[in-house]
Amino acid sequence: MATKAETNLGWTGHGPWQYTVLSGTALTDELQRLSAPTSVGTADAVTFQPSPKSHSQDRYVVHEWEIGATGQHWKFAGVFDGHGGEATSEHIVDVFPDLVRQSLEQLLSNSPEDVVPAVSDLLVKSIRDFDEGLALDLFGIFPGGLEEATGLSDDELKARMSEGDNQIKFERCMSGTTALISLLDPAGANLWVASLGDCNAVVGTQTGPEQWQLDVTDGNHNGNNSEEAARVRQEHPGEDECVMETPWGTRVLGAIAITRAAGDYHFKLPLPWIEVSLRVKEIKFSYTSLDAWKARIRTPPYLSNVAGIRHIKLDPLQDGHKRFLIMSSDGLYDLRPEEDMESPVTKYALGWLKAAAKAQDAGGNLAMEVLRQGLGGEDEAKVSAMLTLESEGRWTDDITVIVKPL
Repeated sequence: MATKAETNLGWTGHGPWQYTVLSGTALTDELQRLSAPTSVGTADAVTFQPSPKSHSQDRYVVHEWEIGATGQHWKFAGVFDGHGGEATSEHIVDVFPDLVRQSLEQLLSNSPEDVVPAVSDLLVKSIRDFDEGLALDLFGIFPGGLEEATGLSDDELKARMSEGDNQIKFERCMSGTTALISLLDPAGANLWVASLGDCNAVVGTQTGPEQWQLDVTDGNHNGNNSEEAARVRQEHPGEDECVMETPWGTRVLGAIAITRAAGDYHFKLPLPWIEVSLRVKEIKFSYTSLDAWKARIRTPPYLSNVAGIRHIKLDPLQDGHKRFLIMSSDGLYDLRPEEDMESPVTKYALGWLKAAAKAQDAGGNLAMEVLRQGLGGEDEAKVSAMLTLESEGRWTDDITVIVKPL
């Protein structure tokens, strides 16, 4: 008979909830079942949402492309944290990699003088083009523009949305996703990381038996980032409520935490278009009323589709040391304890890197071991609780992890 225990997961004022105590191979097997580990080339990946009543909106993709006459391999990976539905994150996985690959093939065929800034620009432009394409699809539903859209009766609007793939085009535009993209050149000497939203990317290079040099990409596109909040305010002078404090931190228009995303056109379109969209599908926010939110919309867009971009030069490794790129949706970082909410990613990244190194030595899936480290590591009771909690609602955000040795 299974052993039960209780926990509040370290959340003051919550729980307790029951969970099933697992250990050894039973614990590993359950983690494997829930995280669906995969490998593509040298990269390992997992995606995780343990609640049976919650459907993950995260998506990820890993590719190796042979580009050019020599057939050298470029390595591409992406983590996409969907929200408001999975339509946008599902679509970006389907179409974005080919958009990047085609642009990269064209760029390299022209033999650019300096490939580093050219590839950086390519990634930023590809993300922007994808996002703008979502809006073009939406506008294409109404050839007569806003005048036509606003002139339709409710029945006519419903009929229009049922034509062809109009409804899914609408969903792709109005749901949203973050985007974390990496691209590694064939020599393994140049790494590009592009970020839109609040996913995390860490490059860790081993410098000694227990020492690691960390490089965390600046992807914290969130209202709680003072620089991002200041940018939004600067783009909307005189609008005191373009970013607002809420019980759960600083949010754009008092409603959404991230400051950059693909999709989320409720935060990018003029109010008349938003009124049309609300006739198609209502939305609700946790920390503001719909009327109060609409009253704040004056000079959209309020969310940016301009990705942050980093190029990292990878020097040769010394003395058999290891190096990893760890990409994750923000759910991995959000596993930190309640008392550590203000702690930086670097506090936890060292543990992730050591877990990846351990898994590599043991021939295991690197991403699953990083996930386990986030869930509790060697603390089997804590990991068991995260896997088997008996709760009506979900107890952790969707978590996706990609680990790539460099």
